[in-house]
Amino acid sequence: MLRATPFLFGKKLKDIGFIVYIENKLPVIMMFILTFYAAGFSEAGSIDVVQDQLLALTLTVIIHFTLKNYLASILFGVVFYVYLTNSIN
Repeated sequence: MLRATPFLFGKKLKDIGFIVYIENKLPVIMMFILTFYAAGFSEAGSIDVVQDQLLALTLTVIIHFTLKNYLASILFGVVFYVYLTNSIN
């Protein structure tokens, strides 16, 4: 039932300011939380791992701000991170 709520009451929910605010801000907040969770900075065993993660994260942010494309920034970030982890050692 909860999943059907936006479809059943979509027009009424669009009039509520708080719902509009959450709709605009929640995707960015969730991406921020998932990025730091997935990076696993607390579980990193060495400085090399953290350095690779930070370099890939930096490249992802730079590409996102230049291209303004989520898919391209995530793709390039992941490819760069895999390259770093597999080529340096």
